[in-house]
Amino acid sequence: MKISQANATKQVFSFTLTQQLNAKSYRTITILLAVIFFLLPAVIMPCVEAFGKHSAKADEPSPVTEVYVVDNTPVSVDFNFLSQMGNVRFSGISYIDCGEDLDHAKELADANPTSLILAIDARNDAASANAEYAEGVTMPAAESGTYRFNLLRTDECDISKNDARALEDYINLYFRLVLSEKAGISYETLAALSVPVVSQTMHVTADGLPAEDENQDPDDPLTAIKPALSMFLPYVNMMLLYFLVLFYGQGVANCVIMEKTSKLMDTFLVSVKPAAMVFGKVFAIITASVLQFVLWIAALVGGFAAGSALVKMINPQSDMVLLAFFDLLGDVSGMFTVPGVILALLMVIGAFALYCGLAAIGGSLASKPEDLSSTNGLFTLVLIASFFAVISSGAVTGNMPEAAAWYDYVPFTSILVTPSRVLLGYVSIPTACISLALVLACVVLCLAAAGKVYRMMSLYKGNPPKPAALIGMLKNK
Repeated sequence: MKISQANATKQVFSFTLTQQLNAKSYRTITILLAVIFFLLPAVIMPCVEAFGKHSAKADEPSPVTEVYVVDNTPVSVDFNFLSQMGNVRFSGISYIDCGEDLDHAKELADANPTSLILAIDARNDAASANAEYAEGVTMPAAESGTYRFNLLRTDECDISKNDARALEDYINLYFRLVLSEKAGISYETLAALSVPVVSQTMHVTADGLPAEDENQDPDDPLTAIKPALSMFLPYVNMMLLYFLVLFYGQGVANCVIMEKTSKLMDTFLVSVKPAAMVFGKVFAIITASVLQFVLWIAALVGGFAAGSALVKMINPQSDMVLLAFFDLLGDVSGMFTVPGVILALLMVIGAFALYCGLAAIGGSLASKPEDLSSTNGLFTLVLIASFFAVISSGAVTGNMPEAAAWYDYVPFTSILVTPSRVLLGYVSIPTACISLALVLACVVLCLAAAGKVYRMMSLYKGNPPKPAALIGMLKNK
């Protein structure tokens, strides 16, 4: 005697979930990867800080004390202005003019191991000097009649290549000021020409007055980050969804086909309807998969948190790039609302459930595991087609064109674009709720279709039917 649909689904769900959680392979992979995800950042970050060779900090004085300038161009300038540009690291360097006498500059540099030679030329003479006297930090080869400079290190020099390159970058940053003075343009004139110009695109009303945008504050620094996030977050959402489907999708199909391969299907279907079996199995696998994935993400976040804490214990003034990135994430998180974050996460879970429903249809179609590659191939095309649809229309950006706004209401496209759009506030909460409801409705339809296909294919033998034949068989049921 068959039990009710709801009770059957609950029993299949409980049994399948228990089997999944108690499986030795599931526990081993979950615990092992969680430990790895926690230890990798927690160990690597402090090791890099403690034993890594970091470049000098921005406020650490350069070890270079003197630079002997050999200027072979028609007009020479005083380079000591570079020490007055407000950069603490290079403010203690003296620039000594040696005219065009490279040999004299070499003698002075040999006697002073904390000095470098700055050779400026409009020809190619500096290249031979570089080869003759020391290793140098060289600009790309110059065209005829153009300026180039080389920083030369003599054999007695104690300045490292990294410190020489840092000074080269600094000189290169202000070299246009050198060229301006050589051309007879004063610093005052150049400063007047370098006044920044601020531009802004504004919307105006019919009366020609600026229209106020309630969603943006021009004084908010996060406003400038929002366009970048609107490009970045959709791709993160797609990659996350692709990973979930790739890692867990095949398991759903294998679980649905299990009774067919173990010859227990006839006995199993006596007490449980196919739809209840498919619903229970798929939701159990989704629950176990999401739980496993959340544990891994939590372990990774905990590892980075522990690593960051250890790095700050080793060096409270650390300039590690990861720490700056985490600080930026902390600032950016302030632009997300709690309802938006919850809806975005539910949309990602709904997207995963939708593709699990498609995988369940593929498992219901197959008679043996060997058939899964062909039955699931059709539904893999749905993901690819949806991806190219949002890419080609420009809907992949969070602030997509108004003509593509209907993508928020089509389940197979909304799961790719709506999570990031609701996070950034481009989609209202009611619209996001409608989009989520449509995705969940599509999940239910897919699982119901999978149950019908399973019952229809229970006694079917042979190769999986083509889509047209399958639709005809469903119509004749």
